This record gives sequence, C-alpha cells and structure tokens, in this order.
Amino acid sequence: TIKKMAESEEEVDVLVQRVVKDINNAFKKNPNIDEIGLIPCPEARYNRSPIVLVENKLGVESWCVKFLLPYVHNKLLLFRQRKQWLDRDDQEYFYDVQPSQNISVADSPR
Repeated sequence: TIKKMAESEEEVDVLVQRVVKDINNAFKKNPNIDEIGLIPCPEARYNRSPIVLVENKLGVESWCVKFLLPYVHNKLLLFRQRKQWLDRDDQEYFYDVQPSQNISVADSPR
C-alpha cells in the first residue's frame, strides 16, 4: 500500500516523483485548470493517486503534502541559489504552466 511504500527515504522519493508526475499529467490533460485545493484526507486509504482532477479543478489529498513540501522546498532553495529551477532529469516531471494562467487556490471549508 502507499502507507508502507513511503517508509524509507528512497520509497519517499519514488512516491514524490509519482505524485509530481500525476500533477504534471493533470495539467497536460487539462491545461485550463483554474483552481487547486486540498482534499481533507489524513491518510492514504487506497493504493491510488492522491491527485484528483474534476473538470477544471485539481485536488490534492492532504496526506501527501508532508511528502511534497520538503521536495518543493528544496527545489525553491536551489532556484534561489542557482537561479535554476530544474535539472534536466527533473524536467520530465513538470509541466510548463504559462505565467498568464490565473489559477486560484480554493478556500478551505470553515
């Protein structure tokens, strides 16, 4: 299962690459995504992607954020230090979102 899959550092890397690839594929499938939000889900319940695409809305199950944040943080630090966002090996995992796209972040339910 996904919970067991993310126990070692190598397994976390594989999980993060898979989730980033799923996000990339969602933007390729629908370049008109206009909203990104978190889906409250404290743990992985099924062995499936935590990325959900419904019409122009992209959802990310909240359990995977703890794995994604360090990865994104490291990429941002590399960008600040080197002014380089991606290594050639990483480019296949990211979709080039045009800066002119207006993507809003969904408000969390209160």
